[in-house]
Amino acid sequence: MARIDDEQWPELGPLLDQALELTATERDTWLRELRGRSPQLAASLDALLLAEVIADQRGFLEPPKAAGLAGTELDHYTLVRPLGHGGMGSVWLARRTDGRFDGFAAVKLMNLALMSESGQMRFRREGTALARLSHHAIARLLDAGVAATGQPYLVLEYVDGQHIDAYADAAGLSLRQRIELMLQVLDAVGHAHVSLIVHRDLKPSNILVTAEGQVKLLDFGIAKLLVGDGEDERAAQTADGDAVLTPEYASPEQIRSEAVTTATDVYALGVLLYLLVSGRHPTREPHSTAIQAASSILDVEPRALGHGDLDTILGKALRKVPGERYATVAAFADDLQRYRRHEPVSARPDSLGYRTRKFLRRHRAAVAVATMMIVVLLSATVFSFVQARRASEQRDVAIRAARRAVAMTELQSVFASDGRGADGLPLTPANRIALAEEVLVRRFRNEPWLVSEILTSLSASLYESFDRESERAMLARAGAIAREGRQHEQVALAACTRATSFWYDDATDSVMAELRQARAALATVGHTADPILRSVCLEAEGKALLTGGNGDSAVTLLRQAVALLDSESGEAHRLPMLLALSEVLRLAGRYREASAAQLEHLNALEQAGYGNTEGLPNMAAFVDRTLSDMGEYRVADSILGALIRKREAVAGAGRAPQLLAFLHGQGQMRLGAIDSADVWITRATRGPYPEGGTMSNWLPSVLAQIRVGQGRISEARAAAAGLPGGLRGRRANAALVNALVEHASGRKAVASARLEHELAALYAESPITQSLFTMPLVTAGEWRLATGDARGADSLGMLAWRAAALDSLAPTRSALAGRSDLLRAKALLAIGDSSGAKASTERAVIALGNGYGANNRWTIEARALRVTLPR
Repeated sequence: MARIDDEQWPELGPLLDQALELTATERDTWLRELRGRSPQLAASLDALLLAEVIADQRGFLEPPKAAGLAGTELDHYTLVRPLGHGGMGSVWLARRTDGRFDGFAAVKLMNLALMSESGQMRFRREGTALARLSHHAIARLLDAGVAATGQPYLVLEYVDGQHIDAYADAAGLSLRQRIELMLQVLDAVGHAHVSLIVHRDLKPSNILVTAEGQVKLLDFGIAKLLVGDGEDERAAQTADGDAVLTPEYASPEQIRSEAVTTATDVYALGVLLYLLVSGRHPTREPHSTAIQAASSILDVEPRALGHGDLDTILGKALRKVPGERYATVAAFADDLQRYRRHEPVSARPDSLGYRTRKFLRRHRAAVAVATMMIVVLLSATVFSFVQARRASEQRDVAIRAARRAVAMTELQSVFASDGRGADGLPLTPANRIALAEEVLVRRFRNEPWLVSEILTSLSASLYESFDRESERAMLARAGAIAREGRQHEQVALAACTRATSFWYDDATDSVMAELRQARAALATVGHTADPILRSVCLEAEGKALLTGGNGDSAVTLLRQAVALLDSESGEAHRLPMLLALSEVLRLAGRYREASAAQLEHLNALEQAGYGNTEGLPNMAAFVDRTLSDMGEYRVADSILGALIRKREAVAGAGRAPQLLAFLHGQGQMRLGAIDSADVWITRATRGPYPEGGTMSNWLPSVLAQIRVGQGRISEARAAAAGLPGGLRGRRANAALVNALVEHASGRKAVASARLEHELAALYAESPITQSLFTMPLVTAGEWRLATGDARGADSLGMLAWRAAALDSLAPTRSALAGRSDLLRAKALLAIGDSSGAKASTERAVIALGNGYGANNRWTIEARALRVTLPR
């Protein structure tokens, strides 16, 4: 949303009134003309109209300054004692004494002498806005008035609580609980920003937490209200001797006396979160002077805390340049929620690679449940052949296998037992794994090869439970035991496994450090290294190459890794490596090859007997995502339909796995079969589904589009309320769905304006697009064309085509490319370019026929358009 400067308000007011008197169509035309004359003013007006904010111009009296004393009566309140005092005024505890109820309030007495004329105007304007704030985490403004002395005052809810940092420390809150506390703060600040109010002085003393754990923000907007602009503001500060900021929490732009925006609050919130997490300031050293503090804010970068994506989130919030921070507080909060759910965060570069790695990170357990975990916990370790030697050493291999079986039997008894801790409570999964490790180390301490091997396999249990730190710590212990016992293969195995774990978190330096250890160990082993060990290290080396931009080399190494795992090693080892190959192919932009590898993995799961496990639907989700990105909707839906028929043949009609039913319903929606889509989505949502998975991420979008297609607009709007944001691709999809709902509601101009506004914001962040951008761009172009703007529609069609063209076959096989070409054909025909229209139409007919099918409405429309064109 555009920032609205104070200087714009006098001109914006009349324009806003004028815009609200027009119909939607008239307003759209009028806004286009305004954009041509004054783009900045039009952008600000757009922001107001889109947020539907109409400022209440009720003013306050402007009496001179006064002082307050205990016992002083202010209308219904009697001052009891001071709570705080500053250069801008004082805060008093007051009791209500009019008999209506007995309670306390906080009264802020304002020093009007420090207000410039422009500051008084802002006080009148924003005082009403502050009164309209209604949020459970913001201290409410209860009343306002003028004392007998002429001093203005505000009466706010009195909050009995501790400063947020003191509360967190006193309560001994965990990292997760501190983040939950911070999410309350972000929600409140976001509410104020939507109301066009910027706090400017967020700090622990302005954020209290009650004994019940409820956050309450104080002084919202007051500091901003009390000062004017430019020279007047500086004069007020000089007269008072107290700056309108707190140096420890000020943003770089505040230090430089530049414009204050919502980004200023984002920075302060970043400082606050850093303080809550680490107990120290991100840039300032203890006991530094005010001058040193200001210098550190401008020059010193925050130190990493070792929390992975949380460090990245903090880094984005604390960027020195306002435009590089989170665009909104909601985006900041969304990333924190994603961090808690182990999902990708938008603070990372929104590469397809990062999104896919995080997707696999969350769902790896389900995909590999029938492979790695069964072997680890029920029969043998994943790497049961790592110690296998040459054929002449079969006796040694047999002995090791026997010892391995003994160890696994003992560990299985630990996992199967009704173990309890010293407190008598059942052991948690993490504690049970820790107990298993303790038994293993004590029982087999004289066999370091065995302890290290099984610890490496056991670490997979921690990986699947999303405990990355514990997983890596266990791998480090496995490597240390192997080094002490001079077990070089096990040293390499633990290091390569650890490198891959770090890769999923984009911890490049750690990846390279582990690979250096693995290479040294492998050099000692030489050509006798076990094939499974070599494949594991090839995977780690390949993913490291991918991070460095060497996608083709990465693919080569992963293909070698798959080739090493022949039938002798078993599907338990080959299937995860085949999945890793498909992952790297997709990240390297080789979607078609990735889909082939995913289909091979899918078929192998069925052939190995895992067709009725949860691993198959999860693998089907990978296949569907890749084919859908390529616009091959018909092929994707055909594969899903075949899988469902196989499952129903065993389990009975209507008893397909939940995720398969959802994916099929989503596919039917894409193909335009709305009623069929509704049936399948209804089946899929009969029971609960996992948070953070495919269904929870995409169900709101699918359901909203189905309801729009059925004309059930209120239900569509309710479904759209659950749309996830954060990542650029999902935000593009959310913008489309919300626009479709508005358009179906009859607010066509608003829908068009909002959709293009969101798309412009996404392109402003980065020119890199994804296939998810295609349909929002096509839809925006179709709406432009409907208003007679053929050239604008053609431009949007070109952008859509670029987003859809993932490979050289897309122009002939992608439904997304076909929709883009169909839009361009109609736009070019309206412009008068019949030859260009004909060429685009021919391409559209072929691509739509392959992507959607011959009898789809879009394919039929393209064929009909071709008939009307001159030959």
